[in-house]
Amino acid sequence: MAKWKSNSNGGLLVASSRDRLVSKRVLMYRILIILVVLVVTASLGYVSVPAYGWFRERQLDRHLEAARVAVRVKDWGLARDKARSVLIGRPTDFEAYRLWFNALSKVGEPRAYLAAMGLFVDPRSSDQDRLDSLRVLCERGPHALAIAAFASLSKEVKAETATRIAFAPLLLQRGEIAKSEKMLREAPGLDSSPAARYELLRILCVSPTPERVTEARAIFSSLMQNEESAELALDALLVLGEVQGGLDAGPPMVKLSMWVEKQDKPSTLHHLLARNPDIQAAGGGSDAGSELIFQQAIQRFMDLDPGIVGTWLIRHGRSAEAARLLEPYAQTSAAAFFSRISALRKEGELDEIG
Repeated sequence: MAKWKSNSNGGLLVASSRDRLVSKRVLMYRILIILVVLVVTASLGYVSVPAYGWFRERQLDRHLEAARVAVRVKDWGLARDKARSVLIGRPTDFEAYRLWFNALSKVGEPRAYLAAMGLFVDPRSSDQDRLDSLRVLCERGPHALAIAAFASLSKEVKAETATRIAFAPLLLQRGEIAKSEKMLREAPGLDSSPAARYELLRILCVSPTPERVTEARAIFSSLMQNEESAELALDALLVLGEVQGGLDAGPPMVKLSMWVEKQDKPSTLHHLLARNPDIQAAGGGSDAGSELIFQQAIQRFMDLDPGIVGTWLIRHGRSAEAARLLEPYAQTSAAAFFSRISALRKEGELDEIG
């Protein structure tokens, strides 16, 4: 019996030793497999880094090209987004930053002046880049930043016509009318620069006198005669429309409405203001000729921009007609609603609102 027990214990010890040996081998195999997997994974990762980098650069290059194309077709929203995606991957890409800044300035985003500051101080910026950024700083940035940027320019650059064009609007905003006018009149390229003459026209119309309005009309005429400055002429038309006598009949307003018809995408307000000289020449609204002009304009533009048409009629002393025509549009158009309020106030009939 004791001998059997001894043999039995020996067998158990042998079996236990064999199990431990098998367990060690299994553990070693598992460790070996894990090490092989880690080595293979690390190798694949190491090998794939250049491939991923190449793919990523290709994608960024494609986005940059898309931003260039968007700028050419003036799709500023797409240009902004594509340029920004390039900057996320390549923060030091100067071309992408320039495209992003241009798109922000065209879209009119408030952060455009922050991008302008970055472009202005970047040593890679060209003179044109700095002028563009100065213009945006003057238009949208804090005045202190814009003045500091202008002050940092050399005396020669400050004297250039392009720099004066960029900085004069800031002086106008600050109420320094005489200083801004002097800056533009002394510009060396005033006569050959449509942009400089347009800025001068704006300044003349801020403090109008009969002589200054006459000069502004002459500038408008010169802008109209040059196809390259046609867009500026349309902007000037809006400025003159706010000034008494700015759109009186006579040169250069003869056939103004025909000129507007030939321009690319003029607004409803452009079309209506261009009819003011014709209305005055036909009697100022007191005869059949001017009445025909009013009715043709109403028929053509009322459904497109009822608020604009209503305001135009009010300015011509036709408040009652404006209030009547705007009534159905005021239910769905905020512009028409507020224009009708103005018309009813002119007629003393505000109780009718509602």
